[in-house]
Amino acid sequence: MADDYIKTIISFLNSHGIHEYYFERRTKSRAVVIPYNGRLNRVMFPLGGPDWRGPANTLANLRHALGLFGTKAPRKRRSLKRPRKPEPIGGARLRATPTPSGQPLRKTGISGR
Repeated sequence: MADDYIKTIISFLNSHGIHEYYFERRTKSRAVVIPYNGRLNRVMFPLGGPDWRGPANTLANLRHALGLFGTKAPRKRRSLKRPRKPEPIGGARLRATPTPSGQPLRKTGISGR
């Protein structure tokens, strides 16, 4: 499994034109040490692991350590629902109801929602 990590790291660094790096053997893990932009960057990765996403996660850590990630433009939040009309003071919605005698409409309060 460690060979998968090393292969993906080497191909990533070569594709970005970085040829100065070396691997360190640690107690329970390994590290790749890269002098880049005037700094010495050390990214740790495990000797092996059960997760198939391990090499991809290591590349993500490497991109962030070196600053080689593209930023996404902020997206505007979409409103899925129409905005509700504000309710009148008192919390009850008013509705016009006709009277049985044919009188002009009057407004009555509706309890509940």
